[in-house]
Amino acid sequence: MQDTSLDELRPGSMPMPSARQVNSPWLLCQAARDGLRTAVFTATARDRTGLLFAMLDVVHKFDAAMNIDAGHAFAQEDYFTAFLLIRTREMAPRQLDAFIAQIRQFAAVPVTGWQIPVARAVTLSLRGADQPGLLREVCRVFVENAVNIRRFDSETSVTFAKDADFAQMTTPPDAQPICELDFDLELTAQADAQFAALQARLAQLGCEVTLR
Repeated sequence: MQDTSLDELRPGSMPMPSARQVNSPWLLCQAARDGLRTAVFTATARDRTGLLFAMLDVVHKFDAAMNIDAGHAFAQEDYFTAFLLIRTREMAPRQLDAFIAQIRQFAAVPVTGWQIPVARAVTLSLRGADQPGLLREVCRVFVENAVNIRRFDSETSVTFAKDADFAQMTTPPDAQPICELDFDLELTAQADAQFAALQARLAQLGCEVTLR
């Protein structure tokens, strides 16, 4: 593990602790499949920026149609743990087995990130149309702005039209899947100063953004 200062993370004249680069290995990183459309993916590592994005990125690169139906992550002291529930179109067992093998390869390579000097902590909620890759793009914005995720929750729900026939056993075609994301975030002084621009980038992804 190497300590590295990031000048761009410090405000101009205010003395701040240095950001520390972390590239220690995953302590736990594994995936398993359940049937032909579902997989679970969980990981634990020393806390740093970019961990959740890295997990989402490896899923997306294997198959962009894979969707995160639900997820939870939290940091406890200096450790970060995440769980992702992944759904996709029906796959042959060998395809899902290939995904599990891809995660094993991913687990062997540490993710480089930053433990940052925290200027402010915020809670941010996002709501938008559920689609594969949305959570990944949200987390990309956080990584590019050196924002650290301390807690994350994701749920997918369905909004029905007012005249939907609930006696039907199938989901009506006008049902709209909605993704709700909730984050506890740590901001550097620079990210805090540019937070309005960060929120605008998230809104461009088609999300309603609420700061709490």
